[in-house]
Amino acid sequence: MRSFSTYRHQLGQSMTEYTIVLVFGVMAITTGPGGDVSLQLLNAMKNNYEGYSYGLSMSEAPDYDNEATYAAALTTAGYPQEDIDRLTASSIDVFNDLSPYNRDPLRQLNSGIATLSSCVSAVPQMITGGSGNCP
Repeated sequence: MRSFSTYRHQLGQSMTEYTIVLVFGVMAITTGPGGDVSLQLLNAMKNNYEGYSYGLSMSEAPDYDNEATYAAALTTAGYPQEDIDRLTASSIDVFNDLSPYNRDPLRQLNSGIATLSSCVSAVPQMITGGSGNCP
């Protein structure tokens, strides 16, 4: 039968192990010859989110059945013609015009993961004094 003192010495052991693994993981991501990989990953995520949120903001006006009635209401409200043309543009036409600027999020994410993988695999080489493949 185990005594309580043996059990008490083992308390907190897993917390120490998790902390050590976490510290090495953070070091692998944030340090190295290529700089901060996490910033590259965050920038890729930010760029994708900006495009996504802009696309969501391009919804049709919900109070009008078509562009003609919406344009008539804007004209009655006294909006300039250039604003009316911009506000009554079809979402399909706007999306088609913006299609060259859309980015493939899966390709960017895969690129970030490949960069991160090469940096993580280069850590043992960097520790032993060799140069790693980290960009």
